[in-house]
Amino acid sequence: MSSKILITGGTGYLGRSLTKKYLECTDDPILLLIRAKNQIDFQNKTENLNREFGFPKNRVTYFNFDLSEEKPLGEIDAKTIKLIIHTAAITRFDVNQEDAARVNVQGTAKLLQFADTCPSLEQIGLLSTIYSSGLRAGSIEEKPLSNELGFANHYEWSKWELERSALEAFAHLPFSIFRSATIIADCDNGQVTQYNVFHNTIRLIYQGLLTLLPGKSETPIYLVTGEFVTNAIFNILCLAPHENQRIFNLAHTKDRSITLGEIVEIAFEVFSKDEHFSKKRISKPRYIDLDTFNIVINQIDSFGSGSMRLAIASMQPFVRQLFIAKDIKNGQMAASINPYSDPMEREIITRTCHFLLRTNWGKSFSAVN
Repeated sequence: MSSKILITGGTGYLGRSLTKKYLECTDDPILLLIRAKNQIDFQNKTENLNREFGFPKNRVTYFNFDLSEEKPLGEIDAKTIKLIIHTAAITRFDVNQEDAARVNVQGTAKLLQFADTCPSLEQIGLLSTIYSSGLRAGSIEEKPLSNELGFANHYEWSKWELERSALEAFAHLPFSIFRSATIIADCDNGQVTQYNVFHNTIRLIYQGLLTLLPGKSETPIYLVTGEFVTNAIFNILCLAPHENQRIFNLAHTKDRSITLGEIVEIAFEVFSKDEHFSKKRISKPRYIDLDTFNIVINQIDSFGSGSMRLAIASMQPFVRQLFIAKDIKNGQMAASINPYSDPMEREIITRTCHFLLRTNWGKSFSAVN
């Protein structure tokens, strides 16, 4: 009986990326879990994934599952699983607490309950975020975190709760927790196929809708590429010595990262070469404190345009993090993926801004391929 790698979140960004990595670097069969509304949706998604993976013959088996179900993995043969990588989650910063708890916390618990029945299981990888540290400033070690300072949103809370419940209720299982920084590009060339609050904020700057920017210019911002996260997870799970209950911050340290102010400067350097942007004579945003930002929100709710309300709403669940100076430590991660090379964050951000501008934030992406 062949031993399989089970990956959840098969249609998600990291789920697909990790599947490709295991297809390229191993001979292991993969059981890829995806969520589909019905059989037609399931067939469409599996066909699209097969095309993306290059139709790997007899390597990938698909399974339709929903973490909201009582036993979402009940039909899977536990005896065939040797490795589980859990990427399925709601990752929106504006998610409500009920949905975040149902999918990110309770869904993970169901997965770990299934893992407890797998006799040949060697390792489990659980995806989290560096923002499971919530509103904590200062040193963020690769250790369990407390919650006394609270969180900026329910997504952050749910990832902290995922970590806490795994460490307390499933400490006997061989899992590792991977806290990822914000992914801004697929790789060092700046290509983007998944958009998030970083790209939305850069677009607001380009459109001139962000004249007032909440945050401190000196706040460090932790950014990585999808390739970096994928390679780190693969190397740690496949190549590093097996240890239980490990925590890895998949981020670069403070001295190797970039600040909010530097990101704004880079964006303006790139956009200043665009004729449309130059004609509008857009000024760099002025930094404001949180109280002022809340006043601005109230004014926009009453008198602002629809586009302005949407722009501010996209940032609101995350803005408190733009005032918090975290000092991310990554010693365990760096030691486990030796050699660990210095990131070229300024260059990657510059290329990413060029890509966003050239493709109109993905709308013309097909034209450049």
